[in-house]
Amino acid sequence: RVQLVRLYSRRVQLVRLSMGLEACQSAVFRACHFYHSAAGRLVAKRPAASLVASLVVTLLLTACMLLGSWEARLEYRDTLSRSEAFKLFDATLDMFGGSPRTNEYKMSSSDGSNVLTKQAILKALEVDEAVLGLTYKGTRFEDVCLRPYLGGACTVDSAMYRLGLGHEEVEALSQEELDSKLLAEYNSNAGGLGSLLGGLTLTDGKLSATSLRFRYLGEPSGQGRPSFVEFVTGTSNDALASATLEWESAFLALVCARPLMSSGIECATDSLSLGEGLSVTGTAQRFIQDEIAANATTSTKWMVVSINLILVLMWLALGGRPLRNSRLTLGTGAVAVILLSVGAGLGFSSLVGVPLTEISLLMVFVIVGVGVDDVIVVVDFLQRQPPHLSIVERISGALGGAGPAIQLTSLTNLIAFLIAATVDFPGVSYFCLSAGFTLFALFLLTTTLFTALLTFDERRRGAMRLDCLCCIGFGAGDSETGD
Repeated sequence: RVQLVRLYSRRVQLVRLSMGLEACQSAVFRACHFYHSAAGRLVAKRPAASLVASLVVTLLLTACMLLGSWEARLEYRDTLSRSEAFKLFDATLDMFGGSPRTNEYKMSSSDGSNVLTKQAILKALEVDEAVLGLTYKGTRFEDVCLRPYLGGACTVDSAMYRLGLGHEEVEALSQEELDSKLLAEYNSNAGGLGSLLGGLTLTDGKLSATSLRFRYLGEPSGQGRPSFVEFVTGTSNDALASATLEWESAFLALVCARPLMSSGIECATDSLSLGEGLSVTGTAQRFIQDEIAANATTSTKWMVVSINLILVLMWLALGGRPLRNSRLTLGTGAVAVILLSVGAGLGFSSLVGVPLTEISLLMVFVIVGVGVDDVIVVVDFLQRQPPHLSIVERISGALGGAGPAIQLTSLTNLIAFLIAATVDFPGVSYFCLSAGFTLFALFLLTTTLFTALLTFDERRRGAMRLDCLCCIGFGAGDSETGD
């Protein structure tokens, strides 16, 4: 009997607890319903003011992207930020600055033949002289090069430099003397030559290689996180960094890596007449940075395709007789609202110090999907409202019905992304923070900016004016209700 009483007491407690939770849930939904009904009524009464206010705030937040930064450094994006190795790397970089900028070119034989001939080496040294004399927009290599000490020579590395041989010295040597010097250097420092001579082999006491490597070290610059504007435009406010980027662009054109339009700089393979079987290829520090920037924008065309596809699907989902009771203009406005929410979310992220990465751009697909879902839900609730009600009451009822679900899902998404932002991978953390802010901005714009557009569209339908051509009316017999 005592056990039955205890079980009954526990059951009563569970029932009371469940009833209390149910009461709390009902209170939350009633509060959300009341808030969104009031907000919908307010927006429907003054759609123009709501539209202008929402646009002003959104555009101001979007403009904050100009204050943001872009994180493209792999160490600061994909490394565990709490690891001891990263802390040591960060402290060293902060104390001593970044590593030298590496620019290099290689002269190779396409058929695998030996390039340690006197003729090939002279051609390689001609390219070297062209690099050292390269001037673009007033910037020379000696203006941006790394010097081991103040007033010292620029740091250049190659097998010929290690042997102390320039163009004139090689010209004065015979092939046998040149082979002898290379062999002596190889015997004393085989590992050193191996990093500067590709395909190095020793056969019957004679060295041969298939590639010559020349390296040019630049002064460390551009090691910090660039601003969003600097990353997009490929420029820098740092004078040394800007000059370095300009010279490296010219260097890439000279070594046949990437043409530089309207510069007059030709590929060394053609301009120096290297001859058959010899070619020049090279790379520069900015080449890698530019590739990262290009990878950040390669998905743009797919974003455009997906947005257009979703726009078509939205038009079909919103329904209505074409150009009569359709909502093509509203669907276009809905896509604009979604894209504005992305700008506002990224702008707010920049405002609070969250850098952008190429991963951040992938959230557009997520935001577009969630935004279209919210739009369809609001319009569906509107179509369920009694037709005899005024536009204000129908908008209020639609937002009061759809608003709580949109608000609670947006809130849970925000919480989920904020929790995920605590991971130790900075790139993932930045993405989650930006996505959470953008989803919440989408919710706010759906209940304000989109609701104002929906009110205007309802007024257009009530005045029996054509969709997309709202200045042209149509007769009552042409409308769906007239039919």
